[in-house]
Parts: sequence; structure tokens; C-alpha cells
Amino acid sequence: GEGWDTKATGPEGWLGTTGLLPCRYFVQSLGSEATYTLTRTGKNGKGKEVVKGEASAHVESNFGTAFPLGWIYCQVSGKQAGTSLLLVGGKFRIGL
Repeated sequence: GEGWDTKATGPEGWLGTTGLLPCRYFVQSLGSEATYTLTRTGKNGKGKEVVKGEASAHVESNFGTAFPLGWIYCQVSGKQAGTSLLLVGGKFRIGL
């Protein structure tokens, strides 16, 4: 697929370029293909157990000088490829 556009305007639009927002939130992907390998101690503390698989991954970036006072986050992924929904909101002060 295409690489991420690090200079793209995020969900906060032009306000994100002003330095007035205490945090930045940018969803890079809601459904990237990913592979995983999990290793853990086996039963009764003996040996190792390895689990491998494929999954759909969510990738985002969050950065800034403060986290919002309140935060609501909801993410849904459907069985059909490319079906997803993300809702997010926060309570924070602009310009601090």
C-alpha cells in the first residue's frame, strides 16, 4: 500500500497547524494487514508456548503537551474488508 503522508492535515484541520491545540491525534490506518507472534511461558512454568496468526491492525499517532480532560473513543471493524468506523472526542482547552 501507500506510505503515510506525514504532512497531511489531521482531523483537527487548519487548527492543527497553529500550535493552539494541546494534543494531536491522527489515525494512520483502521485496517492494515498484520502478522503477530506471541511467546509466553508454558503451563506449570515449563517451556514456551508460541502463538502466531494474522489480524487487522489499527495504527495511530498521539502527541502534544497534554492529554484531554475527558476522552471518548469508539472503534468498530466489520468482517468485510475495508469496513470500519472510528469515533473520537475529547474535552480540552484551546490555546493553553
